[in-house]
Amino acid sequence: MWQARVRAQFPTQADDALFSLAWLEAASIREPIDGKGDVYGGLDVAGPGEDETSLWLREGSSILFDGHWSAADPRGDVLAALAPYRNRLKALLVDADGIGWGMYVHLQDVGIPAHPFHAGGEPTDKAKYRNAKAEAYWGARERLRGGLVNGLCDERAIAQLASVKYRHTAGGQIEIEPKKEAIKRGVKSPDRAEGFILCMAADKHERPKKPGKFKGLHQWGSVRA
Repeated sequence: MWQARVRAQFPTQADDALFSLAWLEAASIREPIDGKGDVYGGLDVAGPGEDETSLWLREGSSILFDGHWSAADPRGDVLAALAPYRNRLKALLVDADGIGWGMYVHLQDVGIPAHPFHAGGEPTDKAKYRNAKAEAYWGARERLRGGLVNGLCDERAIAQLASVKYRHTAGGQIEIEPKKEAIKRGVKSPDRAEGFILCMAADKHERPKKPGKFKGLHQWGSVRA
């Protein structure tokens, strides 16, 4: 980051890096514009500990807000951050795997237009992508490559995005490096990067059906049917 910011020299990345440092730096320099239009968001949910719950909001290409919390129960923080954009918020894509399902249902209960995202779910283009995660990540890649992201100023998020790797399966599909493999090479959980990815993909998801009964427990109490 120092080499890029101070010397304006962008290090050469490995061929399997999903996001170019040059794209990320350019997105941090472009100023966001709030035109008071429709807002879309992404929320990556984490439990207590070092991991963070990460919320991102954007209008078009402009990032309007990013907030990150390590609290065991971040529901109040998330709702407080959403409050100024409540009347403009069209869709909030929520990581609904594991602990995220409880957050997703809670947001729906209070009237937030939340949509569930399952990383291992089926992509729209099954021939090109391994799963929904790969499709969402690649969509963000194309936005950054095309200069369609403004105001990406969080340096931890930039570092996490720069560390993401991808590959092709035996069938030729695009696949994002699994978290377990990334951890083995010293990369921590990319919470902020994933919140950003969800934010970029939020406008492509339609309202889901009413959620069914949650078969399990989560740390925030009961969940409605």
